[in-house]
Formats: sequence, C-alpha cells, structure tokens
Amino acid sequence: MRSVPLRSFNDFLGFGARYSIPKECKWNGRMVSNLIYYQSNYFLLSLIIIMLLRALNPIPVITGLLVICLPLMILLFLDTQTLNTINQPKILVPVCIVIAMLLIRFISGIIFFFCVLLVPVLSKFQCEITIVIKISSMPSCPL
Repeated sequence: MRSVPLRSFNDFLGFGARYSIPKECKWNGRMVSNLIYYQSNYFLLSLIIIMLLRALNPIPVITGLLVICLPLMILLFLDTQTLNTINQPKILVPVCIVIAMLLIRFISGIIFFFCVLLVPVLSKFQCEITIVIKISSMPSCPL
C-alpha cells in the first residue's frame, strides 16, 4: 500500500488554488477526487489540530482517554480469560459499579476527549464546499 505524497501549501490552501462551482452531476466526483488527491494533507491537518488541542488542555484529554480505554481493556481481558465471570456476580457487579462511577466522575474529560476527536472531522465538513469547488492540479482529473 502506497501513501499519497503531501501536496504543497499553495496547492492545498494557498492563493494559487483555482476554484469553480461544478455542475450538479459532477459534484460527488469532484469531492471524492479532491479528498483522495489531498488525503495526506487532511490527515496531517487533523493530527496537528488534535495535538494542538491536546497541548492546550492535556489533563481532560488524558483522563477522557483513560476512562474510555480502561473499561474496554478490562472487558477485553475478561473476555480472553477462561473465568466464568457472568455467573459470578461478586466480580461483575463491583466492576460495573466502578466503571459507572468513573464514567460519571470524569464525564467532562470524556466529552472534551470526544470533542478533540471531532474537531478535525467537523473542520473537514466545514471545508466540504471548498473541497467541491476546488479544481485540483491533478494531471488527469476526470472532471
């Protein structure tokens, strides 16, 4: 599998970019071709946004990540073990109570963690019109 090379800033968002509104029948094709052509740039932009938000508020992001991942790791561990935990409520009920208390206690960190993950996605949706009307500099653009 080959990764797509990074495109230049002027080609991606710069002043040298060309724009035109496509016909309705070419709307989806233009969006898909531009997303494929600039996929490395969008991935890098998403990583930069996530790292920036993580650097600005590290504690809520880390607590949200831990509170989401720890119960999943515990459930995965219990699933791989041969213990019959379903028939042993002495183990299962306290684990469920602790998980529920963690979720309630750190709900703000969890919400912030999901917001950090959603910001790049929402910025992509915000740029959807720009993606569609942008004429990429692909040599064989079928538009």
